[in-house]
Amino acid sequence: MKYAEAVNAAGWCGYHDWRVPTVDELSTIVDYGRTLPAISTAYFPDIIMPAGFWSSTPSAAGPSYAWIVIFDDGYLGTCVKSWNYYLRLVRSGKK
Repeated sequence: MKYAEAVNAAGWCGYHDWRVPTVDELSTIVDYGRTLPAISTAYFPDIIMPAGFWSSTPSAAGPSYAWIVIFDDGYLGTCVKSWNYYLRLVRSGKK
């Protein structure tokens, strides 16, 4: 995604290996014991509601769809890529 490419080019926080997480990775931070938001506010205190986040996981519905995680209630589903949702970048690798 272009945003991750721009973040890597800028070297945010001194790193150049930021990427959009998979739907499986995003789903690991869903807290199904909570709602509104269904995520730990101790670790993610500034979450904005509604809290839909894109993943890098493509959908079988076609190239214009991808998987999303909605942290309002922990919903995982697919959505048209033209919709406005947030990105939460992750790192994997060394500096």
